[in-house]
Amino acid sequence: MRCIAIFTASLVGFFFGPLILASAQVAKETRAAPPASTSQVTRLEVSRDTWVSEVGQEADGNNGGAPQLKLKSIQEMTLIDVEPAPLRGRAIAAAALHLKSAGDPPLRRVTVGGIGAQWFEGSGSGYAQQAGGATFRHRRHSDLPWSIARPGGDLCHVILGNGGTNWGMADATPPDGDGWQSIPITPAVLAARAARLSHGLLVFDDSGSEWTHQGDRFQLRIFPNRFVYSREQNRASAPFLTVTLGPEDREPPAAPTSLTSESRNLAPGEAIVFWITPRDQGLAGTLGFMATLAGRPIPRELIPLAGLPGARVEMHATWVWSKRRRPSWP
Repeated sequence: MRCIAIFTASLVGFFFGPLILASAQVAKETRAAPPASTSQVTRLEVSRDTWVSEVGQEADGNNGGAPQLKLKSIQEMTLIDVEPAPLRGRAIAAAALHLKSAGDPPLRRVTVGGIGAQWFEGSGSGYAQQAGGATFRHRRHSDLPWSIARPGGDLCHVILGNGGTNWGMADATPPDGDGWQSIPITPAVLAARAARLSHGLLVFDDSGSEWTHQGDRFQLRIFPNRFVYSREQNRASAPFLTVTLGPEDREPPAAPTSLTSESRNLAPGEAIVFWITPRDQGLAGTLGFMATLAGRPIPRELIPLAGLPGARVEMHATWVWSKRRRPSWP
């Protein structure tokens, strides 16, 4: 959910207009298990999915229409998304991603994390180079790179802790008789999606290369291809999430405080903005922030997630400037 507390401050000498900052109270893991009477298991279907490759010309290819998704360590990664509306206003006690293996080798250790920029599924397969879909280099080929703060920045700038994202690692269950595997998701990762602090989920193969040893025989498999079925295969094989929801929490956090900025020794159009993470008045906790400048949302990738209550947050504001010297972003 998004509950906000807003305050305004004009940072003279850098911004054209006031910066408005809002803290987002989100559903996330609570320390104590919720009472059984308030728990609810919800199934979320994957609403879009694709995979991208950073290898050679494949880095400009789209696979949004492919019947399978591929995970291959640092070379090829899967992107998925769900409709998060059913999660808002509730604490998240636990969550899991369910994927149907398309053959050996199965998934083993997997990272699931947020994505710090909006992306477009596309309809390609076989690394098709077509306009409008996500690739490793572009969130929408070929006019929108993944990173606004770093011109030409690829997917790596908005995942795995970059671009205001969080992540968690877990071991997948062995495939069942029908090939299904489950990967636990760190609740705060899904909470960030529910609060619109991320734009979907990265699914990353953390096993990488594999080796076996039998007597004097050593066999190394470098970055084996791991395939699971996508939503384009059929409904029965499509990925989905199960989420255990805890009690409701609609109490907003307190307002962020101590908003200041510093631009000395920085390039024109840049500043470091500071504020203090507020304490949440509900049970879920404060996970992140919404910020606007002169009435326009600041790109998600520029806004850090929250620290502990009372901790200082630092945002490195880097703008793309138009000829009128006004901040400009998609």
